[in-house]
Amino acid sequence: MNSLIENPTVPQIGEPEVLRMTEIRNAALENLKLTSITAFRILWTDNPELRAPILAVMGTNAVAAFEQHARTVQYLLASGVEMDPADYTPPVAYTAHEDGTITLD
Repeated sequence: MNSLIENPTVPQIGEPEVLRMTEIRNAALENLKLTSITAFRILWTDNPELRAPILAVMGTNAVAAFEQHARTVQYLLASGVEMDPADYTPPVAYTAHEDGTITLD
């Protein structure tokens, strides 16, 4: 005889915690993505006239900052985060110098 009231599926022990951890990881990746895009846009799209002055202020830390941004984007993409290439590909050519500075071509 079939029961008129079916038992709801009982979550496996630990399942709610795994779901919460997944939510936290996804939120962290999304936050990192948005932060990365924001920093990228400050330099490349928000005010193009400020590109050279911003790079000048960055000075010998510019190459390290660019490399960190590239590693962040690579990590996000490898983690399955979708990103528009326009949000991480510089719209103009530049030259990285051995002293850590960057100049626009």
